[in-house]
Amino acid sequence: MHGLGRFGVRVRRFRWMRMKRFGWVLTSALVIGACAGSEAATDRDPAVRAAQRLEVVRGDFTSRMLLTGELVAEDAEQLVTPNANIWPVQIRWLAEDGIEVREGDKLVEFDNSQLTANLEEMRAQATEAANRLASLEAQAASEEAQTAFELAQRRATVEKARIEASVPEGVLSALKWEQRQLEFEKAELSMAEAESKLESTRRAKRAEVEMQRISLAKTQADVARSEARIDILTLTASRDGILILENNRREGRPIQEGDGIFPGTVVGRLPDLSTLMVQARLFDVDDGRVEPGMSVVATLDAFPELEFTGRVREVDQIADQPSSRSLRRFFRTKIDLDRADPERMRPGMSVKLVIEERHEDALLVPRGCLDWSEDGPRARRADGDWAPVKLGPCDHAVCVLESGLEESAALGRVVEVSI
Repeated sequence: MHGLGRFGVRVRRFRWMRMKRFGWVLTSALVIGACAGSEAATDRDPAVRAAQRLEVVRGDFTSRMLLTGELVAEDAEQLVTPNANIWPVQIRWLAEDGIEVREGDKLVEFDNSQLTANLEEMRAQATEAANRLASLEAQAASEEAQTAFELAQRRATVEKARIEASVPEGVLSALKWEQRQLEFEKAELSMAEAESKLESTRRAKRAEVEMQRISLAKTQADVARSEARIDILTLTASRDGILILENNRREGRPIQEGDGIFPGTVVGRLPDLSTLMVQARLFDVDDGRVEPGMSVVATLDAFPELEFTGRVREVDQIADQPSSRSLRRFFRTKIDLDRADPERMRPGMSVKLVIEERHEDALLVPRGCLDWSEDGPRARRADGDWAPVKLGPCDHAVCVLESGLEESAALGRVVEVSI
């Protein structure tokens, strides 16, 4: 059994040696095939030659970066929950999300039952105040006319007393003459009293009427204000377009009928589809790789067969953080499309973006010849010298060499990675 065991070991070792030799032969064949392939590819693509021969070569390089974003309309009318002195106000009726609307169409209707009930009471108060004002005005006119009539009578009495008192003292007896003088003075005092009474009556009644007019105006203003609040609780479309409803952030779902909304909350938008653009996220690890002016190819997730070209408009200078749960930060990137397709495009649609950056006649260094173990990338030339390098964009095979190796020393020279 022991001999068989040794024999078994020898057999397995022999088989392993055969497999090892076969693998060496196969690897050699593959290397030869790769070199042959490299010769064939050399004339076609300098980057392939650089990667296969570990040479720094000069050639054209195009970097592609994949981003995701969504369509956004820069010009959109906001449908804002009105302030009708109701906190919160309930949505009674809501148009369907994404529906095409015409100017004047009703989009959102809030509950106005509380205002309607109060309005009927206000209108009754306004009618009562108007009737009260009419009554006061009639009463004031009647009392003023009565007082004026009394004054006219006393003026006539004064005139009569004046005539009688104007008879000379020698014509009448002394007693009679003095009596007529007293009657004249008494008539004048009575007339003055009537004038004062007429003036005070006018002032009092006019003040009472004016106060009632103010009360009526206030009640009518309350009615008009309540009617206006009822009117603003119905939102209509100011132009043709499509309705895009907002999300209920507290509930984590789209806004729907029955929701209680606070004044000032945006419940929907009417976007101008001619102002559609793409807003993408450039995560901080790719900071600096996207710049304004770069060409972009956009594809809608809903219509992957269609491509739209465009250019990067701007990249925010300050990074944003999507949520407190994530440590990843991103820069908002705006992209202008060369053309829009209002028939298919809708705000909020997801978009895949391919951003291309072309470097013509650039120095290309293979990734296999670079070492990132230190603070920055470096390469060791065939002569043994180390060269810290500054790199541009990379793909899976090569990187653009911006600085660190002189062209005369780098071009066509084999570089090695440190181990």
